[in-house]
Amino acid sequence: MKCILASATTALLLQSVCPAQIDQNDPSTPIETTLSAIRQSPEAYRGVYSRFEIQFDTVGQVQNPFFTRFVPSEFVNFFAWDGEQPIWRKSEFHNVFAMLFMSKLNEQSSEIHRLSIYDRLSCVGIVRSTFQGKPWIEVLSFEKMVTKVDTPTLAHLYRAETWMNRRDWSKAISELGLATDSRQPSFVRSAVRRNLGVCHMRMGEVEEGRRHLKAAVALDGRKDRSLVAMEREARQQPRNQLDLEVSTRQLTDAERPMWEAFDDASASTPAAPVR
Repeated sequence: MKCILASATTALLLQSVCPAQIDQNDPSTPIETTLSAIRQSPEAYRGVYSRFEIQFDTVGQVQNPFFTRFVPSEFVNFFAWDGEQPIWRKSEFHNVFAMLFMSKLNEQSSEIHRLSIYDRLSCVGIVRSTFQGKPWIEVLSFEKMVTKVDTPTLAHLYRAETWMNRRDWSKAISELGLATDSRQPSFVRSAVRRNLGVCHMRMGEVEEGRRHLKAAVALDGRKDRSLVAMEREARQQPRNQLDLEVSTRQLTDAERPMWEAFDDASASTPAAPVR
């Protein structure tokens, strides 16, 4: 009974991601998906030819000859992130996927050693096995894409979101302005515009905020529902996105009013004993 239910679930999932005319067992007609989707439901993709985008990290040495076919003598192992993973966030940067392999008999295997970090690849692969809930993917071919994120952009986005978490919107806008680059992938440019939209809306600059959020929606290839909802709210109820909290900060001694300094000095000086 469990096997029947698992098969039905797999069939339904694959029906939702691949058109009827695609033969999921034919490597020349792979289904379009994402590395994140494969990681989330590895059993559903076992034995299915898929096309997905990645951001290259590095060559690795992962192996498990007892449960998989991927041994170092026959396969090149490499690490990567999903093609639209927000790796400027620490948690996402460390959430790299390690179980990608290419046969050394494959003509492209030597190219893997010439790739640089953050190179974007469109891959065709197949989940050959799963172990401990993780897919072990053989990459059959890949195409190097033109756009890729770079280290300065990641740094500006990281610092911008740090300032946003502290509700220092103007400093966040300054960082995001440095991250704007037409050569970046669309998902990065969408994230920059989204954050700019948030910052301007929080500061009450409604028209500017709407402009950036509209651009973020247009650049977002996956049609993030939360982004669409945010853009709609910016048009219909902009007041809901205004930062109404009052910020406070600690003053230095040089900035403090003289009466505060005097009061503190009085409080710290012990009173003379009464005789």
